[in-house]
Amino acid sequence: MAMSELFWTTLYTAAFAFIITIAHFCYKSKCSKVSICCLTFERNIQAEEELDMEAQKHHIDDKTSSV
Repeated sequence: MAMSELFWTTLYTAAFAFIITIAHFCYKSKCSKVSICCLTFERNIQAEEELDMEAQKHHIDDKTSSV
């Protein structure tokens, strides 16, 4: 009986980790519209791109100022 419980626990944990990983990659992809099964998400990626560009600019400025 313990082997069966261990199997299902492992299976559920792996499935949950897979779903979280897929969600992570969908978020990082910078797609404006994502459809998974019957769920549809629309995002304003313009604001996110501006924040990313600003963060990269500050990162480059920090590197050049320390030299």
